[in-house]
Amino acid sequence: MTDRLDEQPLAGVLKSIVEECPHPARLIELYYWSGEHELADVMRQYIALSPEVRAALHAFLMLVK
Repeated sequence: MTDRLDEQPLAGVLKSIVEECPHPARLIELYYWSGEHELADVMRQYIALSPEVRAALHAFLMLVK
């Protein structure tokens, strides 16, 4: 029964996100990428970088693109 109670607030949050999303295509893309389990780890590590290191990494990735 606890799982069902936990699902109700989650369903409300998800409904809100979908209804209020100004960019539905990005939401669909996020859903698609959420299936890539390793991506969440990479994104957490990227977000933890300092702005300077993040900018340097971005510059490098654009250079090798």
